Amino acid sequence: MQSISAQDFFPLESGHNWIYNFYENDSIINQKGSLSIGEVDTLIMPEGIVAYEFLQFSFDPDNPQDRTDLDTSYLYSLLSDLNVIYTAFDFDDVLDLDCNEIFKHSYTENDTFFCSSSDDFVSQYYGTYETLSGVVFEDCWIVFNAEIGEDSEFYFFGPDVGIVAFKEEVDNEFPDVEIDTYNFMLSSTDQFLDANVTIFPNPSSREINIDLGDSEQPDRCVIFNVRGEVVYNESFNEARIDISNFGVGQYFIVGQKQNKFLWRKAFVKI
Repeated sequence: MQSISAQDFFPLESGHNWIYNFYENDSIINQKGSLSIGEVDTLIMPEGIVAYEFLQFSFDPDNPQDRTDLDTSYLYSLLSDLNVIYTAFDFDDVLDLDCNEIFKHSYTENDTFFCSSSDDFVSQYYGTYETLSGVVFEDCWIVFNAEIGEDSEFYFFGPDVGIVAFKEEVDNEFPDVEIDTYNFMLSSTDQFLDANVTIFPNPSSREINIDLGDSEQPDRCVIFNVRGEVVYNESFNEARIDISNFGVGQYFIVGQKQNKFLWRKAFVKI
């Protein structure tokens, strides 16, 4: 059993990325979801705020460039309290300090969150959440709409990680959505960057090769662009990847094993 403790994932930064599996009962649907932070702006208004572009889309893991349901919304926090995150439909709502939901990075038991829409979200301590793949998140809490009651939609949060799962009912055996990987671009995990891994040729126009050196072999390789959008997500079967269909620009490749990454390297497609 793998255990993941709280990590220094906040404050949010451009490029932070979460990837989720969609489930139907105990089977993974052939679809994944991606949440990522795009542009980040600091605005000095009557109250200083930090606004985050929030990119959401789903994709077929066999063809990650084939994205559906692309949606852009916003998150924002007051500079006076970066522990609290407000969600907004669009940038005008950010400027008006309107919000749809309120979440927190750190949990206080029996917190009640109120939004301008008059809906109230209540948090309750949940404890340990174990994913279907055996990854454990300690000291989690759940957030739900108190006006709906026990049949509400429940979001499971891990400290300093964010949403780790979603269930229509809290006691459902299987989740509807559950986290797969996260923090690919987190600077504080640079200790995991392995100098023994080499990507060549770099830059490249057609393909890249991966020389692991004496590094551990990953289960999967994930490639994403500078906006945190996944463009490749495959099992690690061979150390050669075709990038001929990628757009020109910089990319990051991650070696992943059991929901955590072993190393991250940058390369350039020309």
